[in-house]
Amino acid sequence: MAVHQHAYVQTIDKFDQQGTSGEKTEKDAQRGSFQHRLQRTWLFIRKSASAYGGSLIGTSVAFPIFALGATVCFYLTPPFPLPLLPQDAVSVLIKSAWYAPVYGFLVTCVALLLFAAFRYRFATARGANMHVYGILKSRHSELTARLGGKDVINCKPEESLQKMQELFGIDGNDHYRIEALRKARGAYHDLDQSLFHNHCGVEWALGTGYTTAWRIVHRAQEALIEVESNKQP
Repeated sequence: MAVHQHAYVQTIDKFDQQGTSGEKTEKDAQRGSFQHRLQRTWLFIRKSASAYGGSLIGTSVAFPIFALGATVCFYLTPPFPLPLLPQDAVSVLIKSAWYAPVYGFLVTCVALLLFAAFRYRFATARGANMHVYGILKSRHSELTARLGGKDVINCKPEESLQKMQELFGIDGNDHYRIEALRKARGAYHDLDQSLFHNHCGVEWALGTGYTTAWRIVHRAQEALIEVESNKQP
């Protein structure tokens, strides 16, 4: 009787442990899911802020022209109070000679902030120049295929390099081609980061991001020419 009771207690303890383990696993999964959503939200906010900042910088080039036009318009129109400003300050400002410049400056600031928000997509790699972005994506896909595909490229660095050596038939003593292969892989990752991770900012609004991306493409292609050549220097 005591043996049966002891076995029954062990069975109950086993089920309790399994239940506790299942609850911990579920809590860990929920915590991981929440952290993943938090990271994605933070990444979206960071990229949106970077795109808006780039758009604002690109738009600010026209600030003096807009400010001059707004100042002339306020100078030619009868004085009137702007909303959201203290009435005492408005009454003093209307009687002052600084009425038109101050109003022109304030209105231009608000207008450019709104205009930058509407054109923020032009501070991204995809939106600033869709044609060039499409060509760069094509070059990225071409490099992916030449280096063995994403399964090979996204491995750990040493493992990825070893698989690429086997793909190109490079001997372990051929240090020249191995170094060229390492440069090609590094350039590929730089291009991947530029097009798909760091694709928002002022460099895309000004066009310098595309110039940098093309330099990376050419660096990867030059390295691959050395890798695919069977001749040593």
